[in-house]
Amino acid sequence: MKILFDHQAFTIQEYGGISRYFYELTTQFQKVPEMAVYNSLLFSNNEYIRESKIIKSTPFFKIIKLQRKIETMNLLNEVRSKTIYRQDNFDVFHPTYYDPYYLNIKSKKPIVITFHDIIHEKYKTDDRRTLTHKRQTLNRADSIIAVSSSSKNDLVEYYGIPPEKVSVIHLASSITSSSKVIGEMKDEDYLLFVGGRNDYKNFIYFVTSVAPLLLKKSNLYLYCVGGGKFTREEHSLFKELKIQNRIKYFGGTDDNLRKYYSNALAFFFPSVYEGFGIPLLEAMNCGCPIGASETSSLPEVAGNAALYFNPTNKDSILSVAETLVSQQPIRTNLIQNGFDRAKEFSWQQTARLTQDVYTKLM
Repeated sequence: MKILFDHQAFTIQEYGGISRYFYELTTQFQKVPEMAVYNSLLFSNNEYIRESKIIKSTPFFKIIKLQRKIETMNLLNEVRSKTIYRQDNFDVFHPTYYDPYYLNIKSKKPIVITFHDIIHEKYKTDDRRTLTHKRQTLNRADSIIAVSSSSKNDLVEYYGIPPEKVSVIHLASSITSSSKVIGEMKDEDYLLFVGGRNDYKNFIYFVTSVAPLLLKKSNLYLYCVGGGKFTREEHSLFKELKIQNRIKYFGGTDDNLRKYYSNALAFFFPSVYEGFGIPLLEAMNCGCPIGASETSSLPEVAGNAALYFNPTNKDSILSVAETLVSQQPIRTNLIQNGFDRAKEFSWQQTARLTQDVYTKLM
């Protein structure tokens, strides 16, 4: 069975969940004797493939700042992808994002699309180009993979896709440390927030909610890992809340994530919407108790490994934070539940179920 992935996710992202997903699928499929995996990528600055060499590509002016670098790289990669697609030397085509560049090329080979979420539809409605492309490619796909039952429901409701056309296949975590990581940590307690802090991530509301707890506990901090350094507006908010000395930013490498998950009092995921939520699995694997929103896919992923709150209610968020800070028995129970829950998710399982989708189309 020959599977063709294309360039899109590895062009757009240096880091990120979608490129990590296709990198992990490629890694798993290479272990299956009856499968051959190809990628039409030519240029990429993606860190996952740079470190592993599993997917071959050439760096594109990585250390040089150029205007429209990604647009230029995408143009070159698209030419190569069209050429390989026209050769028709594959059994199933699985594009890595929603660009419909291949739709006008004649082919009878089946197409699989992975649907992650409706973030664009809910929060980025001005990006008409992506929304149009998304609808076109989803309608053309012979089969669709949704990363959670929640995202499948969103897909069916928003796009009117027949439910029988959609398979739910959960994602997994690439951070799999299951024991405490020894690192150079200061002697201070902290709550942990990971990743982007924009709009639906609900960071500002979360910080405002837990600020009273940070002020009350003299040795309690909030660590933010990844997502870019704090903005001027965020610094202003921290000063207004009088917590500017109680909140810290750190870079988001995998090693850093392991260290900060493993030593945190609790990880908080206050998003108002997520298609899946890989950080939940990362926290579980590292033995970190979780406080999470009771919305979208998060309860589906975290199960009994989290305490849940209403992400639009400050009292609800603060109550969960106070419980996780003060109640060691609850933290211990959540840690054990997390280890047990995390065993239900693996990239091996994700790849096996994805292979089943391909097989049914052939």
